[in-house]
Amino acid sequence: MKNSKKKKIIKISIIVVLVLLIFAAAFFIMVKYLYGSFSIPSWFRSPHKELREVENYHSNLDFEDIDDSNIPRLDIMMDEDYKLGKKDYTGCYIRISNAEQYNMELTEAKIRIRGNSTSSADKKPYKIKFQDKISVFGGGKEKSWVLLANTTDITGIHNYVSMELYRHLAPEGTFIPMVRFVNLYINGCYQGVYNFCDQVETGKTRVPISGKIKSKPEETDYLVVNDQYASYEGEEGLDWFWLDKSITPIEIKSPDTSDEKYNKEYTEYLKNRLEEIYDVILSKDWEAIQNCVDIDSIINGFLVSIIADNPDIAYKSIYYYLPAGGKLTFGPVWDMDLTYGAGTSSFWVNILGEKSELNAIWRQLMKVPEFREAFTDRFKTVYIGLESFIVDKIHEAVNIAGKELENEFIIRSSWGRYGSSDYVKAQTYDEAIDYMINWTHERLEYLYSNYVG
Repeated sequence: MKNSKKKKIIKISIIVVLVLLIFAAAFFIMVKYLYGSFSIPSWFRSPHKELREVENYHSNLDFEDIDDSNIPRLDIMMDEDYKLGKKDYTGCYIRISNAEQYNMELTEAKIRIRGNSTSSADKKPYKIKFQDKISVFGGGKEKSWVLLANTTDITGIHNYVSMELYRHLAPEGTFIPMVRFVNLYINGCYQGVYNFCDQVETGKTRVPISGKIKSKPEETDYLVVNDQYASYEGEEGLDWFWLDKSITPIEIKSPDTSDEKYNKEYTEYLKNRLEEIYDVILSKDWEAIQNCVDIDSIINGFLVSIIADNPDIAYKSIYYYLPAGGKLTFGPVWDMDLTYGAGTSSFWVNILGEKSELNAIWRQLMKVPEFREAFTDRFKTVYIGLESFIVDKIHEAVNIAGKELENEFIIRSSWGRYGSSDYVKAQTYDEAIDYMINWTHERLEYLYSNYVG
């Protein structure tokens, strides 16, 4: 009896393993050969989940203070018993010092926690909103600004170097978020080094489209983000929607979907328009593609993530904007902390190829011979001198904030690391920077052999 039962368990186990292998093979085939060319069934799409709501947060961070720091100090002053959350703002005052001509006296503002997965990290990212439009660090006059914590980047400089790379590749006039290193203090307690950045939104000095709701959907400009977290909040068909051939939803960032003038007719129009553009890409009609897609913006924007090997390009933080009657345009580059060996593994490169190939739009564009040739030509053009440019920017960032970032390296490392084995095992800040430099050399050599030959 015992042997019979044991044989039955073994048979069931074998069947389960075979079924899992079949599903794994089907998934591999879909991603490797079919993704982006057929309609994705709803059951295959990522299910709706509730993000853990961060509320009533009071920071317990208090890093060892830095003496004689050369980077600006940003103080956020609140009531001593302050509580912060993701949805509601908390009133505060902000002061900037040690910034020469960019010093700012106490200015009234409000603050909340921002981000998706990063909002649950020990070192929180924040969104700041001033009462009036204001220029900070010489940027354009705007109300909303961002403080990035870079919690998953043990060097703390990936976003800075990536935005400088974007500035190097993109034409003049492209909106490229400002990244300034600051020492952040909340009620006098040192929170570590942050990046002070532009908010990704429409505006005169930001994404160059109108954020206004026009009388007709086709007369309205749209800013969207292709993001796995889009379906976690808001209403489907109003705030976000699925593209037919993609496994990640699209969230509307502008215009404001909560405005009483906005309704589902606008979302439906945008969805249909993007589906039309996608079908044009699938047709491989190069002239038609050029009429509805801003090719240069797509190539330059994706190049930043491809060079830095950004895994997020596959499924989140991918911004596009669509002017009324205009072309689908990439931008801006955003969320580049999991790059330069962080958050990546050679496993996925070996199994599925480049992570950019998991982005449906990029994957299908690269199947268009003329687009692939345009991309290859662009890469060959910028390749000369690219390594020295990136390495110079790494050294530049370290010269600006290396002392401060080294100060928090040990505690930052204790929060967990994601990435290649060499990235994970760096024991000192200098080792982490050396790894980033060596990684850049190897990455560019690999890309040249992969795309140019």
